[in-house]
Parts: sequence; structure tokens; C-alpha cells
Amino acid sequence: METVTKLYSENFSYLLGDWCREHGVMYIGHVIEDMDAHMRLAYGSGHYFRALDGQDMAGVDIVLMQDIPGVSSYTHISPLADGGKADPAFFRYTLPKLASSHSHIQPLKNGRAMCELFGAFGWAEGLPYMKGLADLKKKKPVQSSSDIEQEIPISQVTQYGVPAPSVKKEVVAKTPLVEISVEQDGPPPLSALLKTATPSKQGLYPHEIMMLEYAPHFKTSNNTFQNFW
Repeated sequence: METVTKLYSENFSYLLGDWCREHGVMYIGHVIEDMDAHMRLAYGSGHYFRALDGQDMAGVDIVLMQDIPGVSSYTHISPLADGGKADPAFFRYTLPKLASSHSHIQPLKNGRAMCELFGAFGWAEGLPYMKGLADLKKKKPVQSSSDIEQEIPISQVTQYGVPAPSVKKEVVAKTPLVEISVEQDGPPPLSALLKTATPSKQGLYPHEIMMLEYAPHFKTSNNTFQNFW
């Protein structure tokens, strides 16, 4: 995977990005990230950051009912494929954070990130629904999902959408700016990040918490993965 993802970055992402910049246009877009596909080969690019390193903006897409305003604590059906499911923990928090982080740690991005939104949500997606989606994707870190919205009872959730939730006032936490050297090639090494990282009460750092979050879902054999199209 290490070899493949580096070759992907050099011979696809940077190849297209360099051509675009030479012709005066910006190269933007996203890869398939759905439910951790971004870190899988074959139906994913294997490495989110390397796959998008050649772009002028970090990018993600949230479509196909992958995030429903008012639903934040339980997995729901999403028409990714037959029996497809979407986890709000991924599409609302993990995925946007990937784009936000990439826009900060890679100099080519210059702080820019984009999100493809609103596509293929069906006729239930009116203006209130669209505003709810846009509010959730704003570049504002929040302290708790309960500060943004009221949870909609699961009994009200259908395959085609849910009533627009009443939105509470957002509680916004300030994020310190990250200084980046223009000579830096790619993301900073883990050893450098750990010098300023704050561990949890249990003494775990962010990368360790993420590993433990993913670990129970993947075994040495008989794994099942999300189907796509």
C-alpha cells in the first residue's frame, strides 16, 4: 500500500495538478471516501492525503443521504448500494476533519477545502434541509453535536428523508492557526506533531484513539466491506 499510494500521488494527483496549474486553472475534486473507503485499495485510493496532495484544495463529498440533519447518534440507510449504511460519526465528523486537516498541513492547499454537497438527496431535500446540511459543514469546530441540533427520533426517519430539525445556536471553539513552512514537503512527521499534541485523560494521542476506533471492525480474515455501485 505504501508503494501504490505514493505512485498514485505522483502519477495521478500531481500529474493532473501540475498540468492544471501550468494552464492557469485550479485542480480540485475528491476521491471515494465512503465509510473508510479512502484507506482501502481497489475500491479506494488507499491514502486520503496522498491521493489529494496534487490538488489546490482538499476535497470531500457528502451525497446520497450520507448525512441527515437531525440524525447524529445512529447509523441509517444510504443508497450507496443495496443495503448500504451511513454512519454520522464518519460523514459528519471524520470526513470533514480530513479535508480541514489537509488544507492546513499541506502548503499547496493554502488553507482551502471544498465539499461536494446536496447531490442525490432526493425530493425531500428542500431549502431548510439544504441549510441544515450547509450549517453542519461550516468550518467551525463545535464542542458537542447537541449544541448544533436536536436529535430526531428514529421513528421519524424514513428512506427518503426526515423533517427539518430546529437548530440551536452553535457553540464555537476557537482553533489556533498552524504555522507551516513553505519548504515542507507533505504532512509533518508524527514525531513533530506529538510535541504539541495533548493526550486524553487515558494518556492516548489522537492517532492512537483513531486506531482503536477502527481496530474492532477489521479482523485478520472474513472482513466485509461496503459495496459501491
